[in-house]
Amino acid sequence: MQHHRLSQLLINALPLMAFFPFAMKACLSDIRTHRLPNRLNGLATVATVFTMLLLAFATHSISRLAHATLSGAIAFLVFLSLSLLSRGNLGFGDVKFAVPCGLVLGWYLPSQLLDWLWWSFGLAAMVAVFGILFNRISLQHRLPFGPFMFIGLCLTLATS
Repeated sequence: MQHHRLSQLLINALPLMAFFPFAMKACLSDIRTHRLPNRLNGLATVATVFTMLLLAFATHSISRLAHATLSGAIAFLVFLSLSLLSRGNLGFGDVKFAVPCGLVLGWYLPSQLLDWLWWSFGLAAMVAVFGILFNRISLQHRLPFGPFMFIGLCLTLATS
C-alpha cells in the first residue's frame, strides 16, 4: 500500500520535476543578466507540456490538462497586459516565463492564479522596499522578476 502511494506521489510530481531544472536555470540567468533566455523558457514549456500530455493520456485526466492549458494562457495574457501597461518595465522574458509557471499552477491548483500573483509581486515589493530602506538599491534599480515568479509559484503550491 505504501509503495503504491509513493509511486502515485512521484507520478503526480512529474510536471513539476520537468519544469523545475529549467526554471531554476532561467532564474539564475535572470539574477545574473536580467534576462530570461528564450531557450530556457522554451525548454521549460516544452518539458512541462510533454510531461502533462503523457500523464493526461496515461491517467485519462484530460480535464486536468485543459485546466493547465487555460492557466498557462491566462498567465501569459496577464503578464503580457502588465508588460504593455508598464511600458517595458516588465520584460517579455517574464511574459514568456509566465506560461510554464501558469501551466504548472494550473495542473495542480488551477484556482490559485491570484495567490501566485500576490506572492510574486508581494515578494518583489518587499525586496524592493527593504533594498531601498537599507540603501542596497535605488528607485531606478530594476529587479529580475523571474525568481519572484518562481518563488511565488513554489509558495503557492506549498501553502494551498
